[in-house]
Amino acid sequence: MPTAISRIYTPEGFVVASDSFVSGSQSESQKIFSFRTHGLDIVYCIGGTARLKVDTFVLFDFVEAAKHELSIISPSDTWPRYLDALSSAICQNVNFSSRQGVPSLSAEDDTFLFVDGYHNAIPVSARLRFEHGTGVTKATVATEQLSNLSPYGSHSVLRLLDQEDNRFAPFVRPRKGDCKNIRAAVEWCRNRVLAQSSKDAKEIDPKICSGIGGRIQIALMKPTGFAWEAPPVSEAPSCA
Repeated sequence: MPTAISRIYTPEGFVVASDSFVSGSQSESQKIFSFRTHGLDIVYCIGGTARLKVDTFVLFDFVEAAKHELSIISPSDTWPRYLDALSSAICQNVNFSSRQGVPSLSAEDDTFLFVDGYHNAIPVSARLRFEHGTGVTKATVATEQLSNLSPYGSHSVLRLLDQEDNRFAPFVRPRKGDCKNIRAAVEWCRNRVLAQSSKDAKEIDPKICSGIGGRIQIALMKPTGFAWEAPPVSEAPSCA
């Protein structure tokens, strides 16, 4: 699923932004979600393959699976253990569903689950990669440094943006180093998504960027909790 996701951490909290387009259409949907329970307050979003389908029949929905597993897994005493429990549960369920027959998938079809927020009041981030190319879905879990949260989208456009290519001049400022507070971080994340939906981006990387667009949704996760800076067109009920 072509998607642009931008994430950053500041001393005031996290900012996560994404586009809204649904794969294969110009319709829009929510791509950033929140979850809160005792000791855990996070936002999460999915890049890549969000659904495993046979023709039009959905065998497995990663968004719904994440919501379900988050609601039933007890927060662990450590962040890595919690992530291991979450990734294992999702893998078990997706492999069970896939027995009904999923078309051949490659590395390009992998699913990414990005998680940012607070575990026992400590800021944490992670990237979970679900690899489908071997016939059995396997998960790789990586906790991320708060100073270097991975994006998702067009590598070509993001590289040019980091190089401050003239074609993306309107989206360069504020620079990442300027993001000392939430306000600057919001604009930085917004520009990273906007750049990938621009005319130049669609010419440089049409395979990815032609599917990026629509309203930009931006979520804030502060020590005090979750809030929308720019909500999606229609918001799904939050998990708590």
